[in-house]
Amino acid sequence: MNAIHNLILTTAIAAILTPAVQAGHPIAPAGKDTKATAPVREWFPDEPIGTITLGTQFSEHLSGVYLDSITGIWSPQQRDAFLFLDSRYHYEDNGQFISSTGIGFRKMLPGREVILGVNAFYDAIHSERDNDFNQLGLGAEVLTKWVDFRFNYYLPENDEVLVDRKTVRNTKRTTGAGFVRTTKTSEHFERLEVALEGFNAEIGFNLPICKHTEVRLYGGYYHYDNPFGGDFNGFKARLEARVLRGVVANVEYWDDDYLMGGHWTASVSASVPFSIYNLVTGRNPFEGAAESFKTGRREFKERMGEIIERSHRIQTLTSDYLPTDTTRSSNTTYSSPKISGGFGILE
Repeated sequence: MNAIHNLILTTAIAAILTPAVQAGHPIAPAGKDTKATAPVREWFPDEPIGTITLGTQFSEHLSGVYLDSITGIWSPQQRDAFLFLDSRYHYEDNGQFISSTGIGFRKMLPGREVILGVNAFYDAIHSERDNDFNQLGLGAEVLTKWVDFRFNYYLPENDEVLVDRKTVRNTKRTTGAGFVRTTKTSEHFERLEVALEGFNAEIGFNLPICKHTEVRLYGGYYHYDNPFGGDFNGFKARLEARVLRGVVANVEYWDDDYLMGGHWTASVSASVPFSIYNLVTGRNPFEGAAESFKTGRREFKERMGEIIERSHRIQTLTSDYLPTDTTRSSNTTYSSPKISGGFGILE
């Protein structure tokens, strides 16, 4: 449902702004040199290019698929800045579904191959136990030709959510001189589920090992609070290879196997251009898709529209059974004395 709402919202914004954009920046007639006659479009720009990405992830205990879309909203004529909408929908085979909607902004420094970016996301998590969590995600990134850096922070807005309860009952009998005492004890337990607050960061380096393929090696650190026990802290590493211009393969390692469904995760994704402007104006929204499946390195400026790297496989945590309270009740029964020879004798 969130995916439908986001698609409707994006299309509606495009439909509202398109007439104004067309009025200020008319489209050149077919057959003419569009570069010479068509002004640069700032709203819903053709460049940087918006994309749709389809991908899959595999771990030892978890597998999932996702759809990620980047829709360009605004870029100045110099094309050195990019404001965009980023929506992602991720389904795991344990039943967890994550819908993420965010705004990103990237700025290329003048005369340098350096991109600075910030982003903010609203993540809606439907967990495998059918509980719903919402969280704020904030990120920052620095992209260069040789070195990348990323930092992401996740702040859930929900408290613990009840998963289930159980009661353990015990009966104890104590006997004495002339009495029997029965004590009944009821111990109450419950299990809770929470979304994890924390952060992760990584730094990566471009490995010039192939002139046709972009290969980057990343290393990083993460920390997530665990209200039920020891926190999750550790090292993470990732090897990324852009085997084609729009096809990326990853191998990733995390110290804590719970966070990713295993220590090792493999993933592959394919991205193609997608223009919401072309869609609402009756043109091919996937124009230039064939270029995504060709070999060769991209120009650095194409990184302005690449996918935002976050912990998209966001996990929740379920506690063991935790004691809540204990109730006790006692009942004592006394035996009657026996009478012998006219005298009362208590036995």
